Amino acid sequence: FDIAVFHDDVTRHKPDPEPLLEAARRAGVAPHEAVYIGDSTHDVVAGRAAGMTTVSVLWGPFEREALEAVGPDYFVGTPGELVELPSILSRTIRSNSSRPTWRPAICARTVISRSQC
Repeated sequence: FDIAVFHDDVTRHKPDPEPLLEAARRAGVAPHEAVYIGDSTHDVVAGRAAGMTTVSVLWGPFEREALEAVGPDYFVGTPGELVELPSILSRTIRSNSSRPTWRPAICARTVISRSQC
């Protein structure tokens, strides 16, 4: 990845939005222009707190009901559907100007050590 935020790069960790905000800052992207994709409730909570559009994937450790409870903007059922996400977001953006412009720029993940990348 061009930009990575590691556990020791920030003082607060998900569900706090600090790692996501730091990744956006490094990328020069406003948080409301970013889309955060994750597989946990912590990802959704952090993304929403950062002001990002959130996407929950359904192949992670959490059931859909748990993810629904924290209110992601979108769900993706399979890894193959991630390919369709830019098109889906672009259609939504045209009909709702409060959504970000699709511009894949960064991928941020909190990891314990740099060797996990």
